[in-house]
Amino acid sequence: MIRRSSILAAAASACLAFASGCVSTSGVSVDGDEMPAEHDACVKMQHKQDPQPPVSAAAEIVVKFKDDAKVKDIVDLFWKNPSAAKARFDAFKLNRPEMAGAKLDRVTYSNELVLVFSSVRELDALRKTAAQLAAAPDIAYAEPNVIAHPQH
Repeated sequence: MIRRSSILAAAASACLAFASGCVSTSGVSVDGDEMPAEHDACVKMQHKQDPQPPVSAAAEIVVKFKDDAKVKDIVDLFWKNPSAAKARFDAFKLNRPEMAGAKLDRVTYSNELVLVFSSVRELDALRKTAAQLAAAPDIAYAEPNVIAHPQH
């Protein structure tokens, strides 16, 4: 018979060990038997952090305007004809120097523009570009859209 308190104690111990980076097999087994001390094992994983992680091939920034009407025609057109919407965005950005290197990749259901900056290769540069976009008075926010991938 499995003792519920033993399972809970083992699970709590495993959670604590995992959170600290140390996994231990000592303590109580699933069937409630004591495990010998010689089965203790502690594995600590050390990650080497890259000070400047590279950005994927397409550096994306999600941009939301304070007034959706400014880009509503681009967003609505994108759902029907993406290439026509991209052409309309190219015309829209001509008077916006902060968007000079941007290409429209896609739009969201929240009327956000997902812009791609192919010339940006580092995370700090992507953040700087997003800050320049966000500084425009008619932009509510501009946030980098990044996914962290482990380095092998």
